[in-house]
Amino acid sequence: MSRALMFAVGAVLMLAACGPRPSDAQPGRGLLVIVVDGLRADHVSALGYDRPTTPVIDALADKGAIFSDAWSASPEVLPSHTALLTGCDPGLAHRPSTALGGPATDLTNWLVPERLPSLAQELLADGFETAAFVDHPAVAPIRGVAKGFQTFQGFREFGDGQEQELAFEGVGTKFMNWLQGRAIDADWFAYVEVNDLERTWGRPSLDPFFETFAKPRAELAQVPPVAEGEHAFFAVPRPRWSRGAKTLGEYEARYDGAVREFDLKLKKLLERLDRNGRLRTTTVVLVGAFGLSFGEGGLILDTGALTAADLRVPWVIRPAENLSMRRGATIDGVVSLVDLAPTLLELHGLPVPIGMQGVSHAASLVSGAPSARAIAYASGGFQRGIAAIEPGWILARERPADAPTELLVRSWYGGPPPRASDGQSVAIERLVPRAAAAPGGDPPADTAAAARERMAFALDAWGDWVERSRALLHGRVSPTADPKTAADLRRRGLLGPAR
Repeated sequence: MSRALMFAVGAVLMLAACGPRPSDAQPGRGLLVIVVDGLRADHVSALGYDRPTTPVIDALADKGAIFSDAWSASPEVLPSHTALLTGCDPGLAHRPSTALGGPATDLTNWLVPERLPSLAQELLADGFETAAFVDHPAVAPIRGVAKGFQTFQGFREFGDGQEQELAFEGVGTKFMNWLQGRAIDADWFAYVEVNDLERTWGRPSLDPFFETFAKPRAELAQVPPVAEGEHAFFAVPRPRWSRGAKTLGEYEARYDGAVREFDLKLKKLLERLDRNGRLRTTTVVLVGAFGLSFGEGGLILDTGALTAADLRVPWVIRPAENLSMRRGATIDGVVSLVDLAPTLLELHGLPVPIGMQGVSHAASLVSGAPSARAIAYASGGFQRGIAAIEPGWILARERPADAPTELLVRSWYGGPPPRASDGQSVAIERLVPRAAAAPGGDPPADTAAAARERMAFALDAWGDWVERSRALLHGRVSPTADPKTAADLRRRGLLGPAR
């Protein structure tokens, strides 16, 4: 090799040595959304629960913010996750001319319209690498919830010896394996669904500490009956029965132990993120998908009614170090889980698609502005219901006779359901003051009559818009048959050729 060539090669090597090394790269933006099925708000110690169930979640709230009055858009798995991922009312994904609500109809008559926006898609367009790791078979790409995710690792049925791939350990390990394959300076978004609390009854903890974490309350000494079916009112469904004459207090204590066990698993995952140098640059979001009932609204150890126990959930955001947001804040006022997607987009400096019905609460998180939402809506459940939630009241309309199974119908009525003169099912409307729905809450500021009139008007308008819109989005009605709704959907970018 000539001296000139040797000099040139040496210069190149010196320049390479002086340049940035992979280990010197700055970590990119991380966004981790952990969604826990069955996590109800009033069993989270950061929201006033009298048992120390969630010290890790509490610490996240101390370093970020917690919404004190967050509500799921549905008490069912698939609709709730649809609302979180799209920022839209989940009723838009129910195909028309099918019964709303109930697991069977969800699995056979559910499809997220292609034109609905997607949190993952918006982040992907901004350069984020995206992945989802889900723990329930209903949350599947065939339902349309995977749009925008480059990686979507769904639930599979496993045989003996593969249980470690289920629950938080399984989805958490899949998430960490995926993250370790990302460049340190990459921006990334991961959506992790955890179904541990729903499995509490069939798969008790192997650690005796969590089984004895809480003592049963004396006031919950009644022993609920057991029903033969998968779901029933006023009884424990047999698949969730723990054998023997267990009191409601024993079931609640077991649930609280499961919440504490999940909280510890969350700590271990965050510690792994920290050891990998990712935690400080990652915004961590912890949210409940829906709650769990212990007799409220008639369900026991189950979810599927439109009550505070089924719908009120925790929502915590611990921001990355460089994200502009208040720390240690409690955000009061009603918020909906359809607001999560627009809130996270705005916090990261991205425009919110006009097609999202959710509203952003970034201003509340950054500057302490009042909640941007006056009323939240929910739908679905076993009784084909719809509900409106305000700070002082819950107004719910349900049709128990339209429940998906005969057992559910008869367990509610104690026999054949009543019918109107035209043979149609009878709707039940109930107005519940929030002071009764959430112990410790302030009494309603207005009268029941005034609240019912105001909320009924809002509920009618919202329910009518959803019904008309989904008929157009799923092609059951021609745009020319409903030009007003079609024009509104086009303005929102929800109607037209698929993107």
